[in-house]
Amino acid sequence: MKNILNISLALILIVVSPLVSRPDPVDLIPYEEVVGVWTLTQNGFDHSFAGVRVLELCKTIIWVNYPDLHTGSHLRLKFFDQEVDVNGHTLEPCTFVDNVQSCLTEAVLIRKAEVEYEEPKRTLHLYEKVRENVYDISALKPDGKTVSKQQTMYACPVKILDVPKWIENDMESKFVVKNSVKGAMFRRLVDGKWGWFGVLFERKVEGKWRWQVIGYEKKNPKYSGEIQNGLPNGQGIIAYPDGDKYEGQLKNGRLNGQGIYTFNDGGIYVGQWKDSQIHGQGTLNWSDGRKYEGKWKDGTWNGQGTFIFPDGRKYVGEFKVDKPWNIKGYDKNGNIIAKWVNGKKQ
Repeated sequence: MKNILNISLALILIVVSPLVSRPDPVDLIPYEEVVGVWTLTQNGFDHSFAGVRVLELCKTIIWVNYPDLHTGSHLRLKFFDQEVDVNGHTLEPCTFVDNVQSCLTEAVLIRKAEVEYEEPKRTLHLYEKVRENVYDISALKPDGKTVSKQQTMYACPVKILDVPKWIENDMESKFVVKNSVKGAMFRRLVDGKWGWFGVLFERKVEGKWRWQVIGYEKKNPKYSGEIQNGLPNGQGIIAYPDGDKYEGQLKNGRLNGQGIYTFNDGGIYVGQWKDSQIHGQGTLNWSDGRKYEGKWKDGTWNGQGTFIFPDGRKYVGEFKVDKPWNIKGYDKNGNIIAKWVNGKKQ
């Protein structure tokens, strides 16, 4: 599996010539000039592509240089009779000095139902302009001088903000693996800031639940939203196979912060979460009309709160582990009908 991963990733920037000394760039290129959506040749430098040939190449591999110096890539191909997707994304902003782009990149290989991450590594790419919207790229060894891989980069007729739609619509590629591309990651501009977004599925792998870039909506919880370090981080939505839905904040793949959880029977919780448990201030409305509003701890009622019944009765006061502790019960007219002191009913 690891060998296939390494070979597949190499196809993004394929070795096509012996090691040679790095050529000196003729003219300095401003980074703004290479911002956009691109595709790459797979057989060394090739300046003969145009029109339909460029579009067809864009349906197999795209490379995105974002305005904030991040990069992302999505490769789709058939390799050893296996359909393969490779997604890559930067873990930090790249640098662009003297036409050399330096990026710390993580890649993910998808082959049928298997998923594997490649360890993050530093890449160096030297850009040389051929003509408008066409650049030669040389991959450099860590010494920054030795050229190991060469390709030509062409502009794709796709806007950066439309990249998610381009991927989700399968790029019209004949090598598409249905359902697998749903895990592709991309950057999105929200409130003036760029962030990584995408779709992940929670699956059990080797006995442990993990977030993966491939899965099945009818079987696995599906997350759509902000992603960091390969995990749900930030604002997002989880759709569960049984019809439940969570919309809110997550941290390291867990429900953390403010969120709304809607149950498939119509019940709804609005409030705070910690490590995927209700924790803090929140309100739970059951589908049968019952309601609890107040403090929670580790998924139970803990602290000051109010429990209301559909017939108008309510219990007000302090709860501990879902039980009345220091509580007064009232009927719908406000008359006291029950009382608990330190957990004991009076």
